[in-house]
Amino acid sequence: DLLITDLHMPAMDGFAMLRVLSQSPEMARTKVVVVSGLDADEINARGGVPQGVEVLAKPIPFARLLTIAQGISRQAVM
Repeated sequence: DLLITDLHMPAMDGFAMLRVLSQSPEMARTKVVVVSGLDADEINARGGVPQGVEVLAKPIPFARLLTIAQGISRQAVM
């Protein structure tokens, strides 16, 4: 599974959401990708993201997202 999210969402703190999801056993096999306009310093100043979460800068790098999705798809077949 693949979850793509932002860190800034209406009525939701993306950082808090990621912390909760990282503690959920149901999410252990889900690849999480953050697409954000924040730079690495801003993300780190807010506490960073859980280990294993890939952060991609905006504008959205669709080619990288496709590569990630294809990798997950190949793993599911094995």
